[in-house]
Amino acid sequence: MSDDNSLVELSFLENITIELIIELGRTQMTVRELATLEKDDVIELNRLVNQPLLIRTGDQVVAKGEVFLEGERVCLRVAQVLSPSSNALAEIA
Repeated sequence: MSDDNSLVELSFLENITIELIIELGRTQMTVRELATLEKDDVIELNRLVNQPLLIRTGDQVVAKGEVFLEGERVCLRVAQVLSPSSNALAEIA
């Protein structure tokens, strides 16, 4: 099978919609802590303010980005696209 035929056969994939997840950060807490959360409580996350956010599809990190405001909308500017062959866990650090 030639490369041209492969591209034609897979071109239908271009219109498939996938969900992107923008990960602000992670933390762990006990069920007790979760059950006692109240308005104005603060949850500390594992990321620093100046670290880019992770852009995921499923469990795969595909890019990193930076948050900005455009009018009333929260937006994300892509800062780095990770190659599929790269070790995403190494890229996150």
